Formats: sequence, structure tokens, C-alpha cells
Amino acid sequence: MNKKDLINKISKLLKTKQEAKEIVEKVIDEIKTAIKRNEHVTISNFGSFSLQIHKSKRVRHPKTGKIVTIPPRNIVKFKQSKNFFTS
Repeated sequence: MNKKDLINKISKLLKTKQEAKEIVEKVIDEIKTAIKRNEHVTISNFGSFSLQIHKSKRVRHPKTGKIVTIPPRNIVKFKQSKNFFTS
């Protein structure tokens, strides 16, 4: 399922497809905004999203053998709810 499929399913419950698209876009934007503020987002019976910050590290390039530095990066982590498959 992708975003378009989700919009189509939600549009069956609402008046228009445009209304469903706006709702899906708003939910996704709110989740992204909260994660960017380093907030923990929890959706009951679904799971939680959180920001995980990976520090920069020095590693050996496997092909050349040179030491390179991997820059720090942010990773979004998703952890499913314990009753993800039961509800």
C-alpha cells in the first residue's frame, strides 16, 4: 500500500478524494514536524516513531583501504505496538 492507495481507501469514508488527500497529507506533515522537533510520536495499537541520531564515525573503505569519515545523520526509528497484529 502506498499513499495513493491510502487516500483512495479514506476517500470512500469522506465526501471527496481531495478531502481525503488533505487529511492524509496533514497527518504525515504533523508526524514529520514532531519528529524533526525530536518528539516521540506514538499511535495507539500501531507503533511509535522516534529520531535516532547516529554520530560520525571513522571506517575503513573496503575497496581502497583508506580511512574515511561517515558524517553524522538522523534516522527515523519505528517500533511497532505489542498488539500490532492483534487489533
